[in-house]
Amino acid sequence: MSGAWKYKEYDYVNRAGSFLFEPAGSVHTLTCIEDNTQVWFQMYGCNLNLDADGNIESVTDGAGTLAAYYALCEAQGLPRPNVVVR
Repeated sequence: MSGAWKYKEYDYVNRAGSFLFEPAGSVHTLTCIEDNTQVWFQMYGCNLNLDADGNIESVTDGAGTLAAYYALCEAQGLPRPNVVVR
């Protein structure tokens, strides 16, 4: 949306209008590299997290991710962020 960000683990820089697909098993730590960076994430369906034998360890979806995000903010004493939820 604005500014620039990257994942700590990769060199690629994302800017307004960028599209990034995150494959299963990817490790990524969001790092904003410009002031006033606004990032939009969209999740489709659910993410199945598998163990080494292919067994499902956990299931993550958009609603669960948002709930976890709110809980982590609250645990850190941060206000509920202004996010768009549809």
